[in-house]
Amino acid sequence: MLRMLMTTAILMLGLAALAADLTLSPTATVYGERFTLGEIAVVHGEPAETETLSTLVVGTSPVLGATRDISLGMIRVRLRQAGFDPAAMTITGADAVRITRFATQLHGETLADTALAWLQQHQPEVQQDEIVWIPLRMPRDLTVPDGAIDLQCESAGGAVGTLRYVAVTVRVDDKPVNRQIVTFRLQRFAQVLVTTAPITRGAAFTAANVARERREITTLAQPPLRELEQLAGLSAAQPLAIGAILTAGATARTPLVRRNDRVRVIADCGALTLTLTATA
Repeated sequence: MLRMLMTTAILMLGLAALAADLTLSPTATVYGERFTLGEIAVVHGEPAETETLSTLVVGTSPVLGATRDISLGMIRVRLRQAGFDPAAMTITGADAVRITRFATQLHGETLADTALAWLQQHQPEVQQDEIVWIPLRMPRDLTVPDGAIDLQCESAGGAVGTLRYVAVTVRVDDKPVNRQIVTFRLQRFAQVLVTTAPITRGAAFTAANVARERREITTLAQPPLRELEQLAGLSAAQPLAIGAILTAGATARTPLVRRNDRVRVIADCGALTLTLTATA
């Protein structure tokens, strides 16, 4: 312990003997959570002295969007605390330094695009359909500390109907600084069969009254019919307006015989064959 104290005293005495010139700037913009003497003043002296003084931590940086004033007196106190003698230095320039912090503007569109890319990768939907994700509200623009920015996404809860929630965490220099939830609404589009003319109940489907079109099918209660071949032997189970999307529930098997149709009846009775015309 005695040896450590003696070493510390010798080191303090050596530092106190350093002489340098400091020129304080009236304003300074700093990067990190704490700022150094070299960020708020120009240091002149021997290379070793300059490096030692320039890297001296003076105080805590202001929060983003705010300023902090540090006076010459506060700088002298910090020099003494670090073992330097301010009286041995020539300090010129401003009597106080107004400090702000470097910041980066992060646009809401960037957050939404990042969340969308993650959603498309981690929430695969039906491959034969075209999936569109609509952000319900664009995230607000952010002001974050200057540094290496990393955006990390994760699910913010299960799916609710057509809604999906993605949490975007903003990290600067591997430290979380903000977290926002981006909500998307799913829309599904596909090439499906639709009516091109009004169709009455029981009418057959033909190329004249049905066609394939791109439609939104997000809220359909039943899967849509997609190919004309699926309508073979089917007719309308209910009246259909023009532009209706065809589903299995809108179709019915076309009967071979309808009520009141004139039919031919053939009956075999042993060696006899009876033929007659009747009404169904």
